[in-house]
Amino acid sequence: MTSKALFFKLMKEDFKKKIWIIVLGLIVSLFVNPIRVLMHIENTLVTNPLVDHKVMTDIIFYDLLPYNVGMSVVPAVIAFLLAIVGFSYLFNKKKVDLYHSLPIKRERLFLIIYLNGIISFLIVSVITSFVLILAIMSKGYLTVNILSTIGSILIATIIYFLLFYHVAIVAVMLTGNIITAALGSGVLYLYGWLMQDLLQNYFNQCFVSSYRINTDIIDYIPIISPVSSLIQWISIYNDVADINGGKLTLCLINALIQGVIALIVAIILYKKRESEVAGKAMAFKFAQPVIKVLLMLMLTLMGGLYCSLFARNGYNSLFWYWFGFIVAAILSHCIIEIIYHADFKACFQRKLQSCVIIAAAALIGSCFQYDLLGYDRYLPDENQVEYCSVNFDNINSELEPYKIKEDESGKKVLQY
Repeated sequence: MTSKALFFKLMKEDFKKKIWIIVLGLIVSLFVNPIRVLMHIENTLVTNPLVDHKVMTDIIFYDLLPYNVGMSVVPAVIAFLLAIVGFSYLFNKKKVDLYHSLPIKRERLFLIIYLNGIISFLIVSVITSFVLILAIMSKGYLTVNILSTIGSILIATIIYFLLFYHVAIVAVMLTGNIITAALGSGVLYLYGWLMQDLLQNYFNQCFVSSYRINTDIIDYIPIISPVSSLIQWISIYNDVADINGGKLTLCLINALIQGVIALIVAIILYKKRESEVAGKAMAFKFAQPVIKVLLMLMLTLMGGLYCSLFARNGYNSLFWYWFGFIVAAILSHCIIEIIYHADFKACFQRKLQSCVIIAAAALIGSCFQYDLLGYDRYLPDENQVEYCSVNFDNINSELEPYKIKEDESGKKVLQY
């Protein structure tokens, strides 16, 4: 049985490795939050010394909205660093043998590193929020609305930190060295968002009748993508009219569910991970074809689409699409296999597997390029038409900054 003294001693030793992350996180967070807000207040007072108190509090309120890097990018980066540094011993065979020879269960060891990561981020986020409150209070602009906003954003930031932290741990457990762990974290973070953007561009570029994407596949991508989920929450929060609605709660619940699932997966992978895989590119063989399929499909389709954009109005745009498609397919196959086996000769392996993936990608691309599913050709029956609209790009683009809102009396007004 593990003694409490050993448990806390290991916790203390692990925490020492994360002090530099805490210091770095504090410096960056203080600059992008309290210091930035103070600078904005000072600049506003200099340029407009007669600014009204309510106007200033409104300005500060909008400064706190989570579209800046302090509310989004910084927690994700800290989560990544804490996961990599905390479980870095898994990348070294000697360290793995040393850690696993200690008189402590592997589950307890995982718990120590995991909890230290959460404590480290809580130190950064709580101190930053406290300094932010003191900074606003020192200028005499602290209100209940601003205080509640800081508190609600702090809670949401912690929730999304946990999501990114758990996903990064999954990436560490799936890989065997720090390079592939970093690449794996980037893939798990960004894949859903990139695929969402890719599908939207395919609809917009290939289908004349597509004005706004509203398909089930694209709409539900944020449910399985950390970055897409975070972007969705930020966009809803920044729309002041929806702050008191239920959409924010649903986004946070979605992030919590994703985080819990990622944590469960990480624990399962940690238990089944063998010590001998330290130093290898991938820790589990079953993950190699899955990741290869997902990456090759996206990169191949992306190469074809973005190569054709340069010849969008030309007669050979279809030729350039398939040119970019083939080049991206070959390059993605070679790069993935070289990373897997750490050998340039590996680009000649698993050619049949890659051919199947390329064929699947070609089928998907053909559905868009040649409208195989009849998206553009479809017309509803006369009795099925509910409404229609006409789109003029040069006119509608000017109307985008305007939204229909309801005032206090319930009357709908056009608001800039």
